[in-house]
Amino acid sequence: MLVKLLKHEFIATARILLPVMLAVLAAGALTALIGLISTGNQTFTVIFTSLYIIAIIGSGAAVLLVIIQRFWTNLLGREGYLMFTLPVKRRDLIISKLIPAVTWQVVNIIVVALSLLMIVAAWVPADLWPEITQGIMAAKSGLAASFPVNVKLLLIVFTVLTVISIASNVLMVYLSMALGQLANSGRVVISIAAYFGIYFGIQIIMTILLVAAGALMPTFSTALEASAPAAIWGFLAFSTFISLVWTAVMYFVTEHLLHKRLNLL
Repeated sequence: MLVKLLKHEFIATARILLPVMLAVLAAGALTALIGLISTGNQTFTVIFTSLYIIAIIGSGAAVLLVIIQRFWTNLLGREGYLMFTLPVKRRDLIISKLIPAVTWQVVNIIVVALSLLMIVAAWVPADLWPEITQGIMAAKSGLAASFPVNVKLLLIVFTVLTVISIASNVLMVYLSMALGQLANSGRVVISIAAYFGIYFGIQIIMTILLVAAGALMPTFSTALEASAPAAIWGFLAFSTFISLVWTAVMYFVTEHLLHKRLNLL
């Protein structure tokens, strides 16, 4: 049943977000082309660059709005009466929203990166690419000499940490709405207040943890001088652990609220 829910969710969100992603790529391609063919007059370049920036901002806003709308309308609105009568567990309903939400966030990042790459490839003169390549290789060699770590593994860990962070942010939005639906009126305002309350609460707890960690262990600079790879992996392990903890907490609290404290109007 989860597979069917995921299929339905991807189709429903793709109707809105796929054209948005294609629009960003088209805006990037047009901006690259205009910058490539413009010579003296830069008016069109400025106009299309502005439109491209608007497209990037719009794509991020569209993804966020769709994430909110799909959870709020399907689970906490009138459609919730139908959704919660389906023979599926609460966690399947949450996961069926979470996976597409995270996927579209990742797709948006990739699309923006590809569009930027098109612009850079078109605007940078061809005779500068050998120098840029040499500079990148020199920086890579210098970084490898200073920080002897497995770069490929490091990129994989960063990617995993990014995905976990995106999932954590989405679940923070879900938890805020799950708290907002407890009220009989003013749900949107309460949900927004809950989001900022959760966000600042996490920041305060993280600050306390970092201060406590600094008191119990050497400073990061000292650890870096002693063993750069150990310090880097230690920091990544700590960040990943904390992100996983927050993600799990927000997921289980959201599931509990939808199971025990569901308040459909």
